[in-house]
Amino acid sequence: MQSLVRKRRPSAERGSAALTGALLAALTLASPVLQADTLKLSVRDAKTGAFIDAEIELSHGDSSAARLRTRDGRAQRQVQGESDLRLTAQGYRMLSTRLSADTRDVQLWLDPTTPVSPDTRSQTSAWIEGHVYDFQRGSALPGARVELGSAVTYTDSQGYFRVDLPPVADDDGLSMPLKVSAAGLPPWRQDLRLTRGISHRIIDLGAGVPGPDHRLDARQLSSPIDDSAAARAPVFPVPTSIRVGYADAGFTTPCCVGSCSAVSVMSLETYVKRGLNDEWIASWTGDSLRAGAIAYRSYGAWHVANPRTPSYDICSSACCQVNDPDTSASSDAAVNATAGILLSQNGQIFRSEYSAENNAWDDPGDGLPCSNGDLSCGNGFVGSPATGWPCLADTVALGRGCFGHGRGMSQWGSQRWALDQGQRWPWIVSHYYNANGNGAGLRNSELTSPLRVDQFSAPANASPGQLITLSLDLSNLAALAHDPVYIGASLFRSGSGFVSDPPRDLGVRLEPGSQQRSRQFQLPPGLSPGVWDVLVALYLDIDGNAAINSGDLALTTARQNGVLTIVDGPLFADGFE
Repeated sequence: MQSLVRKRRPSAERGSAALTGALLAALTLASPVLQADTLKLSVRDAKTGAFIDAEIELSHGDSSAARLRTRDGRAQRQVQGESDLRLTAQGYRMLSTRLSADTRDVQLWLDPTTPVSPDTRSQTSAWIEGHVYDFQRGSALPGARVELGSAVTYTDSQGYFRVDLPPVADDDGLSMPLKVSAAGLPPWRQDLRLTRGISHRIIDLGAGVPGPDHRLDARQLSSPIDDSAAARAPVFPVPTSIRVGYADAGFTTPCCVGSCSAVSVMSLETYVKRGLNDEWIASWTGDSLRAGAIAYRSYGAWHVANPRTPSYDICSSACCQVNDPDTSASSDAAVNATAGILLSQNGQIFRSEYSAENNAWDDPGDGLPCSNGDLSCGNGFVGSPATGWPCLADTVALGRGCFGHGRGMSQWGSQRWALDQGQRWPWIVSHYYNANGNGAGLRNSELTSPLRVDQFSAPANASPGQLITLSLDLSNLAALAHDPVYIGASLFRSGSGFVSDPPRDLGVRLEPGSQQRSRQFQLPPGLSPGVWDVLVALYLDIDGNAAINSGDLALTTARQNGVLTIVDGPLFADGFE
């Protein structure tokens, strides 16, 4: 890994008149004349990129509304002023967003309701797979020629391709061009860095020239915009969608603040999946990627509450954080495992900055740009006190030249803590954003929970040795399922302490929304009679051993005081002697 550390670094900045008319039929983009106020919409599958037909409802503040249906995934509409958009399609989750008065080109990405099975192929080799489309027609391209190095394949009837490669190591630094061509369309080319695992790409021929693969070298990325003094926003529920700015109507060119003319709208979790493998390296350890998912998600969510402009929430380049359509199986898994979890500070969504190397020492010989003007913490420490980030001892940073702004999480530090020190992602997040419980200033945020215990019940009376059932009403506020979530339970009584039943800690799947679950609890035969409190907690199994222990993360707890009376003697089934 040492050679990998010096060859590839993630980017150095993150954390940078009413509607009228009745019901209309959809119009396609092939119309010969488009007025300046024409809103052009395209709807796509967030996983495969396929253009899909959907129902679109556009409404205005005066309650006027228009309903459109896409044809070949496209629709257009004359608009005036701001509008709210609601998008539905069979087999997909609903998506809603707000469009500003000057928004014209919008791409909407819908998440399938059917979960996609994890790819179980070996992570010791690299596979490049994807889908190829004719962007102007909104259709898949069968028979397109795909070249990666000396390997050549052709897309199937759905535009799908896969190129299998020999085993590749991260420290090889191997890169090669991916070329796609089809008759009557401009050729497509992008130089890719190859890493272990599986990556998926959505390739649009005729959309424009693709931008660079952001994973080749972070020094190719745009210079960061420093908006560290941005105002804090009141806390919001986990946003259901995010508006991402692009520089062109083909959605191929990332933009910086002020240069974004097109808007791509997607769910927050799809957004994180499309960007995490650009900001972190997809073949890094799962705990580094999970820590990165928390940082990336919270930074994006903060911008939903604090949009860059009325037209979009966040830009798509390193001026904000990089986001493009390619994804990787490993980083997707990290997003799934942490779905809906953010950082908060003082009841507000936290703007979770991060950069590549946060060590407070600029190595004069490494040729890397250090944008941290405050190196007062010294070698082996991270931070920037002048911008509100206190110094933090970070032993894995010692001797590493500054390559970033010093604020928040060190991306390469997250990998070293996970790979070399065996630390799990909750520890890594707490280390950089909370100083492991000793934080101050901006280094004083905490994890939020997308899981909630709405209420739970226990029998009013029970006897020692009895097997009782606890019934729980639970909510998962994330857009993705959490599986497994472990339901822990304990009893407490002053003078007796806590009593638990670990063998019956239950692992369950919690889908988005509300649901009911129950777990049993075996009362010990010698349990003292009297009134007991009942406590329940929802845990994520961080260490993967299918049991609750000190290495796991309790996302939420609930307690009812004095609800269970232990009676000295047998009880009938109705709870009475």
